[in-house]
Amino acid sequence: MGALPGQCQEAMTVGMEAGIAHFEAERFFEAHEVWEDYWREEDRPVRELYQALVQVASAFIQHRRKRPVGAKWLLNRAFFHLERFPDCCHGVDVAELRRRMERMRRQLQAEEEPTPFLIPRC
Repeated sequence: MGALPGQCQEAMTVGMEAGIAHFEAERFFEAHEVWEDYWREEDRPVRELYQALVQVASAFIQHRRKRPVGAKWLLNRAFFHLERFPDCCHGVDVAELRRRMERMRRQLQAEEEPTPFLIPRC
């Protein structure tokens, strides 16, 4: 993990907060855009948190576009990027985020409408 635990102790960034506000208002494309900008600017390992959130937002976008295969693939990629993160990072409760993503994954597998969720904070 290297420097990741130290990076995760940093406060939530303005970009994280802005993306969360869009995501929680179900403006998934806007959340994606905000988080993607921060992901591109960040050169430390914590950038994978942003990448995972971009992929979760994108999974909702793909679902809305009736592309279930793409939604599932993106959600699986988001899980991959969160594997090495501690339970709390940049103010995001990563452990709870994983649980909410898992519920979404089960809903997509069952071909049910995924329930939008709030990004949990710690």
